[in-house]
Amino acid sequence: MTAQRSENHTIDLLFGDWHPCRRPVYNLTIPAATLREQFHIRNEDLFNITEIRSGMDKLMLSYRDKGYREATVEPVIWIDDNHRIVEIKFRVTEGPHTA
Repeated sequence: MTAQRSENHTIDLLFGDWHPCRRPVYNLTIPAATLREQFHIRNEDLFNITEIRSGMDKLMLSYRDKGYREATVEPVIWIDDNHRIVEIKFRVTEGPHTA
């Protein structure tokens, strides 16, 4: 997984390395390894929407526990039918820190 942050407090989390994000890397509020642990899916697992939703919920709770009450998580899904690959990028918008 790669994790990259933009200037507008949006973080892109990309599972796998099919098309890495092309944004500069910034320090993350929550370490990338901790973010990755919220999802119990691995590269080459079958697409499991239940597990993806569960991971998204855990991801939002992690940010809210750190004081980002308005944090949102948006999945960006790309499907390659020819190679039977689903790439998921999670766009996390932290919002203001509310302590």
